[in-house]
Amino acid sequence: MPDDDKTVRGAASSPPSRWRSAETFQQFLGHMEEFRRTPEGQQFEAAEQAADADLQAWLADQPGIAMQRHGERVPEQWQGQVDGRSFHFRERGGEWAIELDLQKQPDGSVRGRLITAGTIADEQYGQSPRQRAMFIAATIRDHLQCDTGAGELAYRVEWSPEDHEFVGLGAEYPSLSWLAPTEGEALRGIVELVQQITADKPDGDGGGLS
Repeated sequence: MPDDDKTVRGAASSPPSRWRSAETFQQFLGHMEEFRRTPEGQQFEAAEQAADADLQAWLADQPGIAMQRHGERVPEQWQGQVDGRSFHFRERGGEWAIELDLQKQPDGSVRGRLITAGTIADEQYGQSPRQRAMFIAATIRDHLQCDTGAGELAYRVEWSPEDHEFVGLGAEYPSLSWLAPTEGEALRGIVELVQQITADKPDGDGGGLS
């Protein structure tokens, strides 16, 4: 059965997809290393080092702020503490979200309460690491200073099988929700809705709308 034998040999000579993926990743790393040796790459690396030094200089004058992790690009992630409260910031596809009070979950991951979300279109978002750190710290402090009479606001996003969309929910406003095609839009929608409600009702009772 020469045809079958040929097929088997062909299949055996073709590496599994995970090997091809690993090989592609190694090629990518090789290209990055080559780029770093070029004048453009060295200039880029020098700019990154200068930006990080600027961030560290700013952090040195901020006793209530600590950044243990930052700098990933896809997604961009930051982790640290602001005024003794642990946080995780994540941005991807132009949408960002912040979790507060991180805790280790049963599955081994570390997550916190979703407290707010937005887009990089925010005029305070900034471009440099220092500007981003300032934005994150200010956003968290604004949240901590928000007193609605019902404790700190927390949000979550779930998939709604009935609506075939994601639904954003606010823990202190159970009667409110926001449907959207993506998790980021659902979270941003419920955050903005609750902010509007609390602005209209500064003595909010935390029970949502009746």
